[in-house]
Amino acid sequence: MGIWLRCRGLDRRCLGACEMSIFIDDLMRWTNMQTTALIWTIAVARWLYFSLQMFDTILKITALSLILSRSSISGATAGFVLTFVGTISNDLTWILVQMRNFEWKGVSLERASEFRTLEREDGPALKADDASPPVWSRDDSDAVDEHEDAACRQLADWPEKGALKVKDLCARYGPDMPDILHDVSFEVQGGERVGIVGATGGGKSTLAKAFFSFVDITKGKIEIDGRDISQIFLGQVRSRLGIIAQDPILLSGSLRLNLDIEGRYSDEELYDALHQVQLLKRTESAGDASEGSAETLVGGAQMNGRSSEQQQQDNIFRNLDYEIKGGGENLSAGQKQLVVLARALLKKHRVLILDEATASIDSATDAEISSVVHEEFTGATVMIIAHRLRTIMPCSKILVMDKGQVIQQGSPVELIRLEGKFKDLCLAAGPEEYEHLVSLAESHSTGYGYAEANGRLVDI
Repeated sequence: MGIWLRCRGLDRRCLGACEMSIFIDDLMRWTNMQTTALIWTIAVARWLYFSLQMFDTILKITALSLILSRSSISGATAGFVLTFVGTISNDLTWILVQMRNFEWKGVSLERASEFRTLEREDGPALKADDASPPVWSRDDSDAVDEHEDAACRQLADWPEKGALKVKDLCARYGPDMPDILHDVSFEVQGGERVGIVGATGGGKSTLAKAFFSFVDITKGKIEIDGRDISQIFLGQVRSRLGIIAQDPILLSGSLRLNLDIEGRYSDEELYDALHQVQLLKRTESAGDASEGSAETLVGGAQMNGRSSEQQQQDNIFRNLDYEIKGGGENLSAGQKQLVVLARALLKKHRVLILDEATASIDSATDAEISSVVHEEFTGATVMIIAHRLRTIMPCSKILVMDKGQVIQQGSPVELIRLEGKFKDLCLAAGPEEYEHLVSLAESHSTGYGYAEANGRLVDI
């Protein structure tokens, strides 16, 4: 056990060193960009100053030559000409500075004008000091017509099963950009787990964004429980679907705020969600018998004699008023993902999308998150985009994407023995890992499970 704990500690230190190295690389890159821009600014300013001085000298020499070549020019006229020529350089510099400032501020005005005329998405009509739940509408009017209100009531329980049907889907990121997805078609039964893999740039994340209308759909459609999401109010679609990205979104505020931003759930429900994602667990002890069960953090093996600092770190999730910094800076990567998972559990999404949610964390934490997803989100349709192949082996269906198309789809047992892209990805992890992936696919062919720790990260 001691060796295992030391290995875990070494793994975490290695991860910390890796994250620090990434931070330093980013810092150096941005510093180089700033230094390069500063050098060019100084160089252009000096070139402009030298050019103006040369222009000023040439004007003065020309004016003086003209005055000396004509004896009819009076002293007063000569003085006036020389004085006027001496101010041209300064006046020209002032004109150039004003033109630069005008263009600089004009760019800001142009951008503000673009945002003002930007086409708005469907959304709720915002009212001052309005704390009532939003009513999704297609325009900005204060009143919602009876047709829209009836549609909202009709979809109050949508989606019920979470069945997905994507047919001939083509999508792009802008009107002047090429299509990223090309005729993507597949079907998912309600409650299924679907794994999505493929090379970088294959369109996996674009497919996930298409469910939330973050990209422009040029062809095809997406149906959830038989309803085309393009015919449903955008805000209602986004509120009924859940997504957990690689970089979890946490607000600067209390733990309660990050779990329940709308204030709909009780403290008992919040604690229950933290228990379900294994951030807390209930333990009975003699000292706390009168108080009932106490909450303690699940952080690995429970050891006697832990330091007070470690105990304080372990108890942060017992306090719902614990202050979380912007972006979750005072939480680890695994803890941030588990907090987002707890938030999704509270909302009871029937459709959940994990977009590289475990790509930046270690294998042990990946196994914990996979366990929560496969055990707690029972009955929900889960789409998992992952780099670790062990993470998607418990899925009942796998989609393999390449260049914006679905080139393979089927169960893990079928695809891992079939010659093709998916088998090549499995073989790239090594012979031992391939055999283990085969055994995982076979063991989960009759039911759901979750990935084990120490899965290898394959560049797919």
